[in-house]
Amino acid sequence: MSQYAALHDRWSRIYDLKHVQAISSWDEASMMPVGGGDARGRAMSTLAVIIHEMTVARDMHGMIARARAEKLDDWQAANVREIERVVTTATALPAELVEKIGLATSRSEQAWRRYRAENNFSAMMPLLDEVIRLMRQKANVMANATGLSPYDALLDEYEPGMRTSKLDELFADLKDFLPGFIA
Repeated sequence: MSQYAALHDRWSRIYDLKHVQAISSWDEASMMPVGGGDARGRAMSTLAVIIHEMTVARDMHGMIARARAEKLDDWQAANVREIERVVTTATALPAELVEKIGLATSRSEQAWRRYRAENNFSAMMPLLDEVIRLMRQKANVMANATGLSPYDALLDEYEPGMRTSKLDELFADLKDFLPGFIA
């Protein structure tokens, strides 16, 4: 098996777990009955830590380097670059922070169902504050690892290569266009 194929196989397993994570998150938000939040939160947090540990495994950087040394087509080279980008960022994050974020976001999701129905946004604030605090911590860790600003580091996780400077240009155009368009 080529080094690229071994890396691809490992990454496919990680992707499969991320797929399960996404389905579980969707189910939690849309279909899970009230009362299952604590167990689901723990399970989701555990899954997040497992995914993180697989992503930052000691041999991952070596696998990437060995795969990059092979003759790769453009598609494979792009895959290796993307895997390396994700692994580099994830390596900076401690598993404890990943776990705390998983638990806090799950608690927040469950509470939001109740507090939204009660129109009780003040009760939601401490949970939201905790999620924001942890995400700021994550942003700072990722920024240090990537050399990006904290916001750009978070943005890069979901939209690789996008930067706030590009968003500022986009929204400036919309700011100029929308008032006249709406009128």
